[in-house]
Amino acid sequence: MNVGIYARYSTEKQNEGYSIEAQLEACRKALPSDTHHIMEYVDRGRSGCTIAGRPELLRLLAEAEAGRIARCSCISTTAWGATKPRRPA
Repeated sequence: MNVGIYARYSTEKQNEGYSIEAQLEACRKALPSDTHHIMEYVDRGRSGCTIAGRPELLRLLAEAEAGRIARCSCISTTAWGATKPRRPA
């Protein structure tokens, strides 16, 4: 099975134990035993407010839609996007 791992941080979280390397390692450890190939997608210093501006997330989604990835993994749902709506300034 092919698995895509997505990791992202916004600049303020990078130094709070959410490094890209820590996220990828945690995801690798949690993969099922039938994983044959791991593809890593990383957006560094990107906001989770929108998908726009996150080229690696868009690439992962395209790969999954095309059937090249059977599963996607990330350390937290906040990697996919911000969990709280933001108010305009």
